Order: sequence, then C-alpha cells, then structure tokens
Amino acid sequence: MDGLYFERSMVATLVEIIESRDMKHDPTAQKAWPYKKAAGRTWQAVRSEQTGQRLTIRDAHALAQILGISMSQLCALVESKELQK
Repeated sequence: MDGLYFERSMVATLVEIIESRDMKHDPTAQKAWPYKKAAGRTWQAVRSEQTGQRLTIRDAHALAQILGISMSQLCALVESKELQK
C-alpha cells in the first residue's frame, strides 16, 4: 500500500469512527485542532477527494486522541481493512 492510499484509508477510517459514534464532524475537528482557526473547514477539505488537502501526522494524532484511540490502533485498523480486501 503506498503512502497516499494509506492516508486516504486513514481518513476514511476516521470518518467511519466519527460517524459510528454519532459525532458531528465540525465540533470533533474543532476539539481536536484548537490551534486551527478553521478546523471544521480543514477537516471537510481533508475528507473531500477533490480538494487534495492532506492529513498530517499531527492532525491524525489529534483526531485519534479525541476519539480515544492510539495511533497504533488507528494504523492497525487501516491495515486490517486492506488485508480484508
């Protein structure tokens, strides 16, 4: 799995976790990224395939923390989904 595909899979996994917990995307992003002025818009751009906004390790880590999972758990979820294909 190449890096860009892994990143997009990580975004999809984060989206699935957020939605499975009935959380709203904008407040979740704002809570995870208080250092960003437009956290909700940034997360929307990251989720969009058309904008090409990248998910940084820092931002992924912050989202994982808010969701109560570790980065190693998040990476394992992404990799296990790939193995199931």
